[in-house]
Amino acid sequence: MPSDPKFTLKFVGSTEIDMAVLTPDIAELLGGPVMMLITVPSDGGWPLVARGLGGRARGPYVLDVMFSGSRYPLLADALSHRRRMAVTVARVTDYVSRQIKGEAAARPADIEDAASIDAYRQRITTLFESAGTRNDIIQQWIGGAALHTATLDVSEVYDQTPGPGAGRALGLAPWM
Repeated sequence: MPSDPKFTLKFVGSTEIDMAVLTPDIAELLGGPVMMLITVPSDGGWPLVARGLGGRARGPYVLDVMFSGSRYPLLADALSHRRRMAVTVARVTDYVSRQIKGEAAARPADIEDAASIDAYRQRITTLFESAGTRNDIIQQWIGGAALHTATLDVSEVYDQTPGPGAGRALGLAPWM
């Protein structure tokens, strides 16, 4: 994919280096019907895993990911202070998948976040109902209250699409 000039840095006397970690195609992926898994380590080192309720790129290095604190209270508690987090995003229709890693902390969702969550829930509900899935089953995946937003300072992005390219680094922050 060609470099996006908004996310490209030129060094004097050097070649152009693509600085984008969250490229426009990842922002587009986040706006579609995707399943999202959030993972952070617990204080004891065990993984805490939650389903995401939507996400949005806020530039080349910042990702907001929403989740239900009522469904995942341990995650909300763990993210009350900054720690490592990984988000895996997979488009349901073609399995295009990305894993995004960095440092994150969560806060209660605001009005803008709630609107993003509502839009995400509508996209997922529409997709799965069209495939014949009952609404009560869908709500098990996307329900919940006490909504939170984890803000991730992105340091790494990997292609996790099944196939020979899975695991390939797509972007590393310049400090990596």
